Formats: sequence, structure tokens, C-alpha cells
Amino acid sequence: MNKPVCSRNLILMLGLAGAIAQAFSLSHTLITDNGLRFDFFITASLIACIIVLLALASILTRPLENLLVVIYPMAALTVILSALVPAEGLSHEYDPGLDLHIASSMIAYAFFTLALVQALLLSRQNWQLKHHKPSALTKALPPLMTMEKLLFELIWVGLIFLTIGLGSGFFFVENLFVQHLIHKTILSILAWFIFATLLVGHYRFGWRSRTAVRWTIGGFVVLMLSFFGTKLVLEYILHRA
Repeated sequence: MNKPVCSRNLILMLGLAGAIAQAFSLSHTLITDNGLRFDFFITASLIACIIVLLALASILTRPLENLLVVIYPMAALTVILSALVPAEGLSHEYDPGLDLHIASSMIAYAFFTLALVQALLLSRQNWQLKHHKPSALTKALPPLMTMEKLLFELIWVGLIFLTIGLGSGFFFVENLFVQHLIHKTILSILAWFIFATLLVGHYRFGWRSRTAVRWTIGGFVVLMLSFFGTKLVLEYILHRA
């Protein structure tokens, strides 16, 4: 029994060390003399770092270790890309209200990313169990009911932070519906309704398994388009900060 515990602790410690190193690296690119620079790849690396830290914290009370199989490589990729691709965004000074908007939005993205990975694992587990083809991964996962419960817990937390992000955006972001923000705003609101509908469907009508996975993937795609899609177009196609 000691060996699995030691292996688990080693994996968690390596992840924590990697996240700390990633945060230290980001401190030299994110923070500038003119304020914060939320470049596309710098932002992706920052959110990946937040995802790792949230996953590690969640693992202390929830059986989410299998998420690390996807999260660790993703975080490593964002570090490499942020180091290789020249920054396109400009630095800005932000007031506390905007800080709340940015921070809560990033945490929401992080939780919904964890929910996406959880949904994909749940889908794979459900398929293998139905076809009586359990793999080593399926055997290592918690029971199906536990996997579903964890998925909805992640969505709940993500929706709370997304609500804070949208609410603070309406209060503190000037001209939220100007041309270069209108797509981000509308898509973010649409993502909110998708995840809220999923939660209502689950608790009111018993939506589970494949339905929950599809709605989670759909909401995640819309949310990522609202942020990363907008930033990609503005910075690398239109060359606007």
C-alpha cells in the first residue's frame, strides 16, 4: 500500500513544483513596468497554471488524480508556446474592479477546463463499461456515479465564478458591448446559459452521462471561443491589443 501512496505524493509534488516554476516564469512576462500584459499565449500559460493548482487542491478532497494525465502535458505545452511565440498584446494598468473581473473569469475557465477533461474521461468510462471493454484507465477511475458527481461539482463552481466574472464585467468594464468586445460578451453569456441549463436539466430532469458530456463540451467550446477566439483574432489577425 505504501508504494501507490508514495507514487501519488510524488506526482502531486512534481505538479506543484512545475506550477511554481511556471508561475515564476510568468512573473517575468505577465508583469511589466507598464502594467499587466495579457498576451494570448501568456494568458493561456497563466490559465494552465491556475488549472494545475486548482486540480492539485481539489485532489486533496476529491479523487481527481486522473485529470493530471491531460492537465500536465497541456500546461507544459503552454509554457513552451509562451516562450517561443513573441508577445503581441500591450501592457495595461487595471483597477481593482477589472482585477476581479479578470481573476474570476480565469478561474471560471480553469474550472470548466477541469470539467471538460472530467467529461471526456466519463464518456470514455461509460462507453467501455457499456461495451464490456474495461481498460486500465477505466479500472483506475472512481465509480461512474462518483465521476458524474465530480463533473457537476466542477460545473457548479465554474458557473459561480463565471457569474462573478460577468457581473463584475457589467459593473467595471466600460463599453462592454463595443465592437471588439461584443462577440466575447455574447458568447460568454451564451456559455453561462448552456451550463446553467445543464445544471437545471440534471437536477430537475435527471440529465446524466452522454447528455451531460455533450452539454459540457458545447459550453466549453462556446466559452473558449468567447475568450481565446476573440484574443486570437484581435492579436494575430487584426493586430489589435
